[in-house]
Amino acid sequence: MATTMEKTKPKTVDEYLKLPYSRVLVPEGNAAYSAEILEFPGCVSDGETAQEAFDNLEEAAKSWILAALEAGQTIPEPTGAGEYSGKVALRLLRGQHQKAIQMAERQGVSLNTFIVEAVAARIGAEELYGVIANRLDVHMRDLEARTTAFRVAFLESAIEWLTQATSDSKPVYSNPTWQLSKKAATIAGV
Repeated sequence: MATTMEKTKPKTVDEYLKLPYSRVLVPEGNAAYSAEILEFPGCVSDGETAQEAFDNLEEAAKSWILAALEAGQTIPEPTGAGEYSGKVALRLLRGQHQKAIQMAERQGVSLNTFIVEAVAARIGAEELYGVIANRLDVHMRDLEARTTAFRVAFLESAIEWLTQATSDSKPVYSNPTWQLSKKAATIAGV
């Protein structure tokens, strides 16, 4: 059976984006959202609102597709484009087959159930890894922004202190470094 892309091969980025790719939106808990297209590895975006994250994802997907086409890569088909029967022919090395049977017996399940559960566990782990990676990325950007704000506030405080210290004949602070750091942290909201 021909897939969606085999029937009519898209020619433009917009035609690709009209195909039923899996778009996932994840609330990040800090009033932000991350979004990704599962079929495009690394095609991730974020936004302060769900709509902003989705709009940013569409722009990221356009760039992703253009880069892949320019590199001569094949654009993956949408996950839902094929028909899935739920049946898989599987070949294992003899040692793997033996160990899988032993593990299934220890768990009191059939080899089929054991393999289904193993695949489900791997898929769940991959999804969890993706969510954790996205959240870590959001938190790292927040930390970078706070660090930059602290540095700017510290430098502004230092300039203010130096200006005041050079214009007065008396000492301004007993411990200027501590005072500047405290003031910068207050300004930066740290």
